[in-house]
Amino acid sequence: MKKVIKASAGTGKTYRLSLEYLAALLKDIDFSEIIVMTFTKKATAEIKNRILQHLRTIITDSSEKENIINSLKKIYPDLKIEKEKLEKIYQKMILNDEEIKIYTIDAFINQIFSRGIAPFLEIYNYQIIDESQNEEIIEELLKIILNNEKYYKQLQGFLEGNTARDLEPYLNFIKEIVNNAWKFMLLESRDKEKLPQADIVKLFESSYQTLKDAAELRGEEFSASYFVKDGRPFFEQYPELKTEANKKEFLYRRRNYLLNESYWSGNKLRAKKTNELKTKLEFEYDLFRKKLAVEVFNQEVIPAEKEIIDFAELVLSIYEKLKFKSAKFTHADLSNYTFKYLNDQEIGLIEDGKAADYLLDLLGGEYKALYIDEFQDTSILQWKILRPLIKGAEDFIAVGDEKQSIYGWRGGEKKLFASLAEIIEAESDRLERCYRSDQNIINLLNDFFSGAEVDWEYHSVEANSKVEGLSSIVYGGSSAYYNTETKKFAGLAEKKQKEIEDLNSQIKGDLPAEIAADIKKRYAADYGQVSVLARTAKELNLIAENLEKEKIPYILENRNSLLDAPLPGAIYDFLYFAAARDFYFLLKFLRSDLIRLSQQKLKLLLENQSKIKKYFNSTEAELPTDIKKVTELKKLLTEIKKVIELDYQELINYLYQKTEIITLASENSLALKNIYSFFEILNSYSSLKKLLNYLQENKDSEELKQKKVENKEAVTLMTIHQSKGLSLPVEYFYWNPGRRGGNEGQGINFYLDFDDKYDQLNEYLFIQNEYLSILDWLDYDFKEKNDTKEEMEEINNLYVALSRAENDLHFYVEAPRKIKPESDLMWSGSSYDYYEKMLLNAVEADNLLGLLQPETRGQSRKSKVQLNDSDYKLAELNKYLKQKADSFTAEENEDRKYKFFQKQASGLKIAETKIRGLALHYYLENIKYNQEAEKHSARKLLKSKYGNLMGREKIETVIKEAEQFISSHSEIFSEKYQIFNEYLLKEQTKTGKKQYWIDRLLVDQQNKKVRIIDYKSGSYRDPAQLKKYRELLERQLEAGWEIETQFVDI
Repeated sequence: MKKVIKASAGTGKTYRLSLEYLAALLKDIDFSEIIVMTFTKKATAEIKNRILQHLRTIITDSSEKENIINSLKKIYPDLKIEKEKLEKIYQKMILNDEEIKIYTIDAFINQIFSRGIAPFLEIYNYQIIDESQNEEIIEELLKIILNNEKYYKQLQGFLEGNTARDLEPYLNFIKEIVNNAWKFMLLESRDKEKLPQADIVKLFESSYQTLKDAAELRGEEFSASYFVKDGRPFFEQYPELKTEANKKEFLYRRRNYLLNESYWSGNKLRAKKTNELKTKLEFEYDLFRKKLAVEVFNQEVIPAEKEIIDFAELVLSIYEKLKFKSAKFTHADLSNYTFKYLNDQEIGLIEDGKAADYLLDLLGGEYKALYIDEFQDTSILQWKILRPLIKGAEDFIAVGDEKQSIYGWRGGEKKLFASLAEIIEAESDRLERCYRSDQNIINLLNDFFSGAEVDWEYHSVEANSKVEGLSSIVYGGSSAYYNTETKKFAGLAEKKQKEIEDLNSQIKGDLPAEIAADIKKRYAADYGQVSVLARTAKELNLIAENLEKEKIPYILENRNSLLDAPLPGAIYDFLYFAAARDFYFLLKFLRSDLIRLSQQKLKLLLENQSKIKKYFNSTEAELPTDIKKVTELKKLLTEIKKVIELDYQELINYLYQKTEIITLASENSLALKNIYSFFEILNSYSSLKKLLNYLQENKDSEELKQKKVENKEAVTLMTIHQSKGLSLPVEYFYWNPGRRGGNEGQGINFYLDFDDKYDQLNEYLFIQNEYLSILDWLDYDFKEKNDTKEEMEEINNLYVALSRAENDLHFYVEAPRKIKPESDLMWSGSSYDYYEKMLLNAVEADNLLGLLQPETRGQSRKSKVQLNDSDYKLAELNKYLKQKADSFTAEENEDRKYKFFQKQASGLKIAETKIRGLALHYYLENIKYNQEAEKHSARKLLKSKYGNLMGREKIETVIKEAEQFISSHSEIFSEKYQIFNEYLLKEQTKTGKKQYWIDRLLVDQQNKKVRIIDYKSGSYRDPAQLKKYRELLERQLEAGWEIETQFVDI
């Protein structure tokens, strides 16, 4: 029996799979002969627990027994349910728990590798690492390439157009090759045949002659007026060329223009009598362009593809050596190497396309049944590994939902599951009752997705819940506003203008702010039940900012290492360079947010890397002449050389005193916490060597995790991918239909075309972005298929997001275009226009104007508990300052100990002082006249931004200091002034616009006096700063105003 079960979100996939497992047991298949696979450890535990729970329910005659039996009978009407038989099976399973074969797919493939392939490769002990841990090996690989001039030139050739600020494009290019290693393994031949060529000169001249014929037909002289401006060279220069070779070279040099533009003037071909010639011209020109594209493909794309494949072979060979030497593998590595060696005859794992007896022995004996959950996430690579096992199974069941296939970026293949029943000749079943969501949510899903006018299959589901639930759609955003400052608007009738102004007034312009306000209004008593979903981390950060403004606690978790955070990572790179003089880490530091070295200067460093290495490793060596010519670069490298010679504590203090690290982090409370936590670790060591040893050995330890908000009664923010598999009581989903990803940088596009059963590779194309446009002129549908696949995955993401909610679903739609009162369809002609019809179908509206007022159906979920304000407490600062004492040997005298701890305290005090100064400054920023309402607001804002970092006591100290300052400087808080805090001044310079903020600007209108107040908290006072403020302000003021400037200590 082979069966494919298609199950929409919330329809009970795990429940159904557990029933199938019970049925197999009742059909006399031993549990040790059943293999179950899914994608997460959580899912394996859920399936196992559900199976055992069903068995217990039946053998103990629990209340759910009849439901389980009835469900089994619906699937298998003739199945005999024997309680005694199941009781014996249950006892055996409990006593032999290790023989229950329920795995993640990664764990199963790891078994094949560890037991069958690793011994063959003489790898007997290895460690499984995650992708973040694998970064070190990728970086080591890049270092090997950067340090080899020949390899580096190859890499640079692929990334010639890179203009990014850091080394990420280089790393990403290497990662792209590593992550797609299996695709290179599939290639049987590297020699690609050229496409049939034609005489492009002859074809071009056919179109050229037709344009001449049009001029003759019009009775006009053939002149430059028949050409567009950029096409004039074809009139002025082309006829002068005498040889075919020169003409071909002329056309080929202008290939990009010719493939994308027409060279003739359309104005000359508008007359009715030229219609026939115009059609002929367009036909001939398109034929020419097709053959020109063939020329480019043969001359450039094929050689470039071979270069990619050759370079990938180099990268993957270095990578494999590093992997086998370190014995550290990601699950992707294990899948790649399992695939590479699975069919190796010398190992003998596969015979006649099925698992050999040897492989079965390695996996614990024969099996009869194989069940795979969430099959829509299976990659082609995993399919090729599992295919022999699927062929050998008496019973095979795959459960999944192609609508939830959202992992295309890591190899998930939706079409594979959609076609699986035909591929393996299996029967098909569909689950159509949802046990997750209330009625109004299911109605919204059915109405929305059944209106899709694209090739995206949807089957309506029925809600099991008898509760109405809540669904709400809010449409708005800043892009929805109709611009009333244009000539077009001014030319409209007064009635039309009034209509548009009324519509504008209804638009909710800031949807993230609206989300935060609505959460506070509806769910303040129980924030813990609320989740907010968005497509990207950037969108979540925007919502988080608004939650922070509303004082709503939230969790936006990032459990990566501190060393992966931008600013701590920059410090680490600098310290590693100081210790090891590793050129690669110098480059990383210089391209970080702390230095922001330009791409041009980075290129100069790479060209002079051997001389720069010598400069930093020798007291005698000088900087290369090319570097000396660039004053800024010379000064920077000279300074770095001095700094890395400092002793450890002086080096740490320099980073925090002389760089902008605290200032850069000051706008983000989590960034400040990360910096402060990292600084605490730096100060707990006495030497650079000890510190780096600790950081390298404990990168993924809890102590080095990035900080997070710890509050169970907080709103949870997550991306759609993070929400997969979850059920959310209350969900807010922020959706921007106009946002689209796309190819960026100089990446590789991997196009693979398989046969219908995904057994054989029919055709392939590995092509860089710069050549993608020529595919439009060739008989390749790779790009079109890939675009369609990405489009379908976007709809899948939308489906996953909207199908998470249990009780309340709030759907916020960011308008991609302005409102158009005269149009029924406002997104018409865009790549996302079908979404508009889906929205309108869901709310039964004629146009989107009806959605400017929220479309709400049902009642909101009631909060579970009522919380007091005091229940949400901010963490104390000492939580982030847990000191780790460094040990001293008996030989170290008391004086050395004293000096060491004095340095530790000094460094910590510097950071504390800077943060205290920022907090004090922030409080004063929110005070104009020291009124009670201002003080109340300033206190709340200060606690929100700095409370979790500094702790309650230090916050109260800051407030007390601020009040003392205000009391002793009451004159600058006088109501006789018009007061502006953080007053912005702008200056246009040769390098662009510069901005300056005056801490406090006091305007005395009566006496025509202005006072500039600049707060200082112990830092250096630069008179030029006040002078600049005065100069810029004078430009804004009329004559006769008096300007005073003053530094004020806070």
